[in-house]
Amino acid sequence: MTHKYVYLYKITLSKEGEDPLYYFGIRFGFDGRPEDDDYMGSPQTHKDLWEDFSYKKTKDILEVGTFSNQDELRNFANTEIKIIKDAWDKYGLYSKGGQCLNAQAGRVFIHTKEIRDEIARKQSEYWTGNPLHPMKRPEQRKRKSEQMKKLLAENPELNPNNLPGVREKHRQRLLKDNPMHRPEIAAKVKGEKNPMYGKKHSEEKKRQISESVKIAHSSPEVIKKLSESSKKRWEDKEYREKMVSTHKKRWEKIRQSKITNTLEDYFE
Repeated sequence: MTHKYVYLYKITLSKEGEDPLYYFGIRFGFDGRPEDDDYMGSPQTHKDLWEDFSYKKTKDILEVGTFSNQDELRNFANTEIKIIKDAWDKYGLYSKGGQCLNAQAGRVFIHTKEIRDEIARKQSEYWTGNPLHPMKRPEQRKRKSEQMKKLLAENPELNPNNLPGVREKHRQRLLKDNPMHRPEIAAKVKGEKNPMYGKKHSEEKKRQISESVKIAHSSPEVIKKLSESSKKRWEDKEYREKMVSTHKKRWEKIRQSKITNTLEDYFE
């Protein structure tokens, strides 16, 4: 069984007759155990040393992260900064004759919830009513839709509809909107008063219903009507804010689920 994890690592470049060189980094999103990962860092400077095969390169796992929220992940990323700064003090900066290859610390930026909300608000204000919005261009909308379908097909755990409780919430909402659950209507078709009481649709009838629905929803008139209805709902400020808030909560759960692991999981 494999798991996505985050860990801190140290790469050692050694050559006979020379002092070893060190590079420190953080690794996100690999499925498996840390010791099985052949990732050897992605330095932005001194790349020529990685291409020099006269150096022997070894990797040590310094720490594996376990998280339940973004704040814990941010604190773990800050640990990388501390390790690099300590290495500068201990080994010295390579560009100044030292042994630490890291040219800078803190390339990972994980914002707090307040900052993420503020960024989302500003982006929403910028794109509201903007005709250049990517999703208002048909070719871009189609491409993004295909990318999302592929992503969710390969990673069903990322689908918001598969999150715990979401399906039940959808069911309750549909029940609430279903006219058959209104007492005055339900009383008229309850039990033996229902025309379908004790009956079932034949397979042929089911097929006919399915085909009729497909035909109806492929009609340009119906598609236009549904589109106009959707646009009208989104013009309502209260509805728009409710939907935006709902999607934010769903994707926040997805982001948390992608980094929620336990140390024991890595070594099963």
